[in-house]
Amino acid sequence: MTLPILISQDMSSKGNPHPFVYWAQNSSRVLLRVDLKDVKIDFDKWRSEDDEDETELGTTQLDEHNSEHIVVDHMNFNLENLRKTYLFVYNLWQFLGFTYIFSILVFKYSRIGLDFIPTAYQSVHYPLKFCQLMQALEIFHPLFGYTKGSVMEPTVQVGGRSIILFCLIEAEERIQNKPVIFYLILC
Repeated sequence: MTLPILISQDMSSKGNPHPFVYWAQNSSRVLLRVDLKDVKIDFDKWRSEDDEDETELGTTQLDEHNSEHIVVDHMNFNLENLRKTYLFVYNLWQFLGFTYIFSILVFKYSRIGLDFIPTAYQSVHYPLKFCQLMQALEIFHPLFGYTKGSVMEPTVQVGGRSIILFCLIEAEERIQNKPVIFYLILC
């Protein structure tokens, strides 16, 4: 005696129906029944062996059309990968740059102590200025569509940091040896 057992149901969260598959088994046979009542078939795209003879002439045109789409899709895929790779390398570079600055400050402060604070800016001013200049690229990221958002936000952020670093700290040597500069860079 065989009993049909339901093994597959509509498990799609997107609302695409899947056929029901029933199976039964005895000692000599396995029986399958597929219920296609909710499955929709697009007969415009259905091809049989008879259709191949009729459409041999149209296949070369279809192949050329498909190959053009494949090339365009491949270029879009490469540009997307290039954008993601650029943003990854940019963010990694910034992370490593500021980690280097932070580690120099912490290491020298732990070795020298409070005597290091007046010379803290002089020990990291070149990498700090380089990282800040590299942050100017963040203004161009929304312009080129690499990131979402407006151009105004990174312009204000990078501009404000640049004014403080280049116009206030770098231009005034008397402020460079103050403890506030050490804490400003550290944070």
